[in-house]
Amino acid sequence: MFNHLKLKTISFIFSVSFALLGLLGIVNLIVIDANVSIVRDSWKIYQIDRSDKTKLTASLQAELGYGGVIHHFKNYILRAENKYFEAANGKLIEAHASINYFYTLGGSANEAAALTDIKNTFVRYQKQLNLAKKAFAQGQTPQQVDKLVYVSDQLAVQGLETLNKEQIKANLEQDKSKYRLLVRLRANMGYDGFIHHFKNAVLRSNIDKLNTAKAKLAASFSLLAEYGKLVLSPAEKNALENIEKTFSAYREEIETVRALTLNKVLPSVIDKQVQVDDTPALNGFLTLDQEVFKLTQTRSKEVYELLEFLNQLVGWFDLL
Repeated sequence: MFNHLKLKTISFIFSVSFALLGLLGIVNLIVIDANVSIVRDSWKIYQIDRSDKTKLTASLQAELGYGGVIHHFKNYILRAENKYFEAANGKLIEAHASINYFYTLGGSANEAAALTDIKNTFVRYQKQLNLAKKAFAQGQTPQQVDKLVYVSDQLAVQGLETLNKEQIKANLEQDKSKYRLLVRLRANMGYDGFIHHFKNAVLRSNIDKLNTAKAKLAASFSLLAEYGKLVLSPAEKNALENIEKTFSAYREEIETVRALTLNKVLPSVIDKQVQVDDTPALNGFLTLDQEVFKLTQTRSKEVYELLEFLNQLVGWFDLL
C-alpha cells in the first residue's frame, strides 16, 4: 500500500512538473512573440530613421573633402582657373543641401551642434571663394589671395568628427567594419586630411604641412590594406586598386614638393610639376560607397526576413 502511494505521489509530481513546464513554455512563447514584434517594428523604424543619416554623413565628407569643396577651393587659389571656382561652388551647394536635409531628420544635440558648426564654416568658405575671385581679377597673386581668404577649420573639423562618431555607433553591425574604414579613409584623405595639408604645403611652402600630409597619406595606405583583408566584391577590389594607384602617385610627389620647396621654387611652379589625376581614386570611392550601401540593404533585408520567419514560427506554436 505504501509503495503504491509512493508511486502515486511520484506520478503526481511528474504530472505537475510537466504541466508547469508546459505553462512555462507557453509563457516563453508569448514573451518571444512580443519581443519579435517589437524588434521587427524597431528595425523598420531604424532603417527609415538612420539610413539617410548614414548616407548623408558619408556624403558630407565627400562634398567637403577629397574631390570636394576644400580640394577645389585650394586648386582655385593655386591656379586661379574658373573651372575650380565653379567646381568648389557646386560642391558648396551640394554640402549645404545635405546639411539642410540632415536637419530635417532630427537627431541628438551633438549632431545639431555639429551641423551648425559645419554650416557656419562653409558659409564662410562661400564668401571667401567669391572674395578670391575678386582678388584675382585685381591681379593679386595666389599667396596674397591665400592670406586674404583664410578660414578657420577647427569647428567644422570637430563637427565632422562628431557626426562620424554618431553614425558609426548607429551603423549596422554587419557592415560596421567596412563603413568604419570608409569613413576613416575619407577623413584621412579629405577635409583636414591629406589633400587639405598637401595643397597648403604647396601653396604656403610649408614643410610642416607637408609632413602632416605625408602622415595622413601613410594612415590612408594602412586603412586600404585593412579594407583589403575583408570579403570584397570584384567591384570593390578594382576600386581599391585604383585608389591605391592614385595614392602611390601622391606619395612620390611628396618628396618632389619637399625638394622644390627647400630650393625656394615658386608654389605655382611646384603645383604644375606635381599634379596628379584624382579621377581613378574618386571613382573608386564612389564605387565603395555604392557597394557598402548595397551590402547594408542586403543585410537589412536578410535580418527582416529572419524576424518575419521567427514571428511565423511562433504563430505555428500557438496553433499546437
